[in-house]
Amino acid sequence: MESITSARGYGRAHRPIARFAAIGVAAAVAVALMPAAAIASTSGPAVYVPIAPVRLLDTRVGNGLSAKLSANVPATFQVTGRGGIPADATAVTGNLTVVNSTAGWAVYLGPDPIAYPSSSAINFSAGEILDNGLTVALSATGTLSATYMGPAGATTDLVFDVGGYYTPDWSSQSGSCVTGTGATCSAYFPLPPQRTVDSRTGLGVGGQPGRLAANTPIPFTTTVTGGYHLTAITGNFTVVNPTSPWAVYLGPDPIAHPSSSTINFLAGEILGNNVTVALNSTDACSITYMGPAGATTDFVFDSTGFYADDLGAVGAMLYVPISPVRLLDTRAGNGLSANLSANVPATFQVTGRGGIPADATAVTGNLTVVNSTYPWAVYLGPDPVPSPTSSNVNFTAGEILNNGLSVELSSSGTLSATYMSTGGNTTDLVFDVTGYFIDAST
Repeated sequence: MESITSARGYGRAHRPIARFAAIGVAAAVAVALMPAAAIASTSGPAVYVPIAPVRLLDTRVGNGLSAKLSANVPATFQVTGRGGIPADATAVTGNLTVVNSTAGWAVYLGPDPIAYPSSSAINFSAGEILDNGLTVALSATGTLSATYMGPAGATTDLVFDVGGYYTPDWSSQSGSCVTGTGATCSAYFPLPPQRTVDSRTGLGVGGQPGRLAANTPIPFTTTVTGGYHLTAITGNFTVVNPTSPWAVYLGPDPIAHPSSSTINFLAGEILGNNVTVALNSTDACSITYMGPAGATTDFVFDSTGFYADDLGAVGAMLYVPISPVRLLDTRAGNGLSANLSANVPATFQVTGRGGIPADATAVTGNLTVVNSTYPWAVYLGPDPVPSPTSSNVNFTAGEILNNGLSVELSSSGTLSATYMSTGGNTTDLVFDVTGYFIDAST
């Protein structure tokens, strides 16, 4: 399996400010106004099976699709029946990467082939290598469809690495979860966003600050109290001030020279990506900075939840995937009546809208920042927090940037967003929901 980075050298093109002006026109489609219409779920409640990353799409080598994507022409590829994904899978988690695009704009990924989608999975500039970690529903035949939302004649390569799947075919045997195919499965346990690892301060890495050295795998752990048997963790992984561009890999096994990547970045950049990563038998995963000899980077991990095979435990949740539905677009007064002001939490309703039931306890989705007047970050979580200690997406002024996430809802079914910036600044925010979790005991 060829890595993203080896095909492009040490990273992707810089994100010039001109890029944002160019994409600003495209954003009328790529982050288009979309009402919160009711969306039917694609399956019943499902459990999760984490796996080591498997590449099911790489248009550069004819994996999944035989050619590049042409603008506005949906391309459908098979997911189930490949790479260990069973026929009854209804959704997957994975990392979507855009490579070799000839024009900046966006890509849509979802269960249905749509020539002109009203939502996007990832926005990018021409030639940029950019990732987004997603949870996405499959079609009834186990396929996904991708659309490159670009100008006529434009093309792009696309890569998709799957890290797990959801299936409604499961049973509980002596308190443990087993799928119809015999795989160990898990329920989800959401957590309020919290910073659990920060190499700059030593948090979560033995209390000793220290940068990650290139091509040297290190264990990566998140401590959860309660005696759960963890199988995977969810959260936002952020690279901070790498000395050289390239990529980072996260997976269950220590690999010095991985063939897939979790996030691609530039030297000195601060960039995050949503992850759902399988753990090994010691409840740990491994991280590798894929860079030239001598390069180092800091990194941060903000936990949002974990998967465990304790389906009878309090708080265990099952997943219901849906086609993407937009529940927040501040440009159109959808969810909130105005854009976000810096450091002022803004709360919007999730349950009772767009087909999300009143008993939903968490959701998956894609968060997009648009029209920010100043760089920094946005936090999204169950509680209104004026000065959060964790973030979901980091960006530069005027940039259109996405990040997938799994996030717990408040007891009243709301989410709260905070634009972390200096006083007087504003930003628009878009949130497309791709599924929801319900209590496993219901």
